[in-house]
Amino acid sequence: PDLSPQDKCNLVLNYRKSAEKPHGCALCGKKYWHVKALNRHKLQHDQKYNCETCGRMFNKESSLRSHELVHAEVKPFSCTTCGQGFTVHRSLVSHQRIHTGERPYMCQTCGKGFTQSGQLKMHERVHSEDKPFKCGQCQKTFRNPRTLRAHQVVHTGDKPYTCNVCERRFGLAVNLKRHHLIHTGLKPHICVVCGKGFNQRSI
Repeated sequence: PDLSPQDKCNLVLNYRKSAEKPHGCALCGKKYWHVKALNRHKLQHDQKYNCETCGRMFNKESSLRSHELVHAEVKPFSCTTCGQGFTVHRSLVSHQRIHTGERPYMCQTCGKGFTQSGQLKMHERVHSEDKPFKCGQCQKTFRNPRTLRAHQVVHTGDKPYTCNVCERRFGLAVNLKRHHLIHTGLKPHICVVCGKGFNQRSI
């Protein structure tokens, strides 16, 4: 009988609990199921380009230059659906998939779809159990930098992002951005089944 994506995922996870990961990093000894995951991990040892604005590290200068546009105030590319602005065109194209429901990047393990290739790469760590992002305070590890930043607020209590409408404060910029939708009334996340709009991706 055909297995559901969840059943396939469970079979893979159960197998991995009893088997040894075959691909090891020569620098730190960490092991992975897939060569692709190992190669992605190796980049962590190679990050030498530092963003002077936010401190984020990159392994290629071109990646740093692309990232620096995030901090630019000019956003010439605007979404015709919700009006959100972007510094580069590819970010606009990726954003528009929120409205269309398109998810072209598919996980080969469980079949889950994503709007961005980076989201797929982050998701694949669920299957590989790779957690390369470590908290400098308590050494707890995370699968992606977003969850690490969210965790670090526990140690600092810092809430540097303030709503300019109601002055509510947030520890993460993404939470402030989501909160702003309450004031604007925008509902950019459209259900592909019924067409109803929502101010959050999941409900």
